[in-house]
Amino acid sequence: MQQPDSGPQTTRSTDFWFEDGSVVLQATDMQFRVHKSVLARQSSVFADMFSISQDDSDGDSDSPLVDDCSVVVLQDSVEDVQNLLELLYNTMKCIIRSLRACNLRY
Repeated sequence: MQQPDSGPQTTRSTDFWFEDGSVVLQATDMQFRVHKSVLARQSSVFADMFSISQDDSDGDSDSPLVDDCSVVVLQDSVEDVQNLLELLYNTMKCIIRSLRACNLRY
């Protein structure tokens, strides 16, 4: 697994940085502090990832932390992660935007 970028070029998302978030996702140079429960509820991949990391944690973890949250480095683009989080956190906005793009009335 790639290590998170801790240099000054790393940026926190302004839209998806929640003070009560429980995990930090990092895509290239952008970090997103979000909720494990939201991700795990909607994605079996995240659910499995979080259950494995919880099973492996024994207090001596060398995993990097940002604001006391574990960091998951993703291979996805920043745009892809933003789109995923937009869909998970702002579902109705995404549906309305899609309908407008198709010139459909809602």
